[in-house]
Amino acid sequence: MTQKTITEKEWLKKGPFGKIPKTKKEFEALSALAEEDLNRPIDPATCVRVVMGRPKKSEGPAPSMVKAIRLPLPLLEQLQARAKAEGQSMNALLQTAVAEYLMHHRNV
Repeated sequence: MTQKTITEKEWLKKGPFGKIPKTKKEFEALSALAEEDLNRPIDPATCVRVVMGRPKKSEGPAPSMVKAIRLPLPLLEQLQARAKAEGQSMNALLQTAVAEYLMHHRNV
């Protein structure tokens, strides 16, 4: 089974159930969807594993290296604001940005 892994912070930001129902009609619609889901076969593509807290020592993170970079202050401020708005660390934001860049520039 293929699983997508997200952090607890991402899961809580996204919301475990999507929009919270505010009216009886919205609650009944959400209940009907939940009943349908109970009878639907599990689709491995939609499985999500929520990782709570730090990894165990035995699991350890992937090998990494600290690398200092020099950024112009306006760019640094924009990155800090974006990281704060998305509820993630600067490190996570930069890792995601670098991974996306490499994914879109593979044939170079």
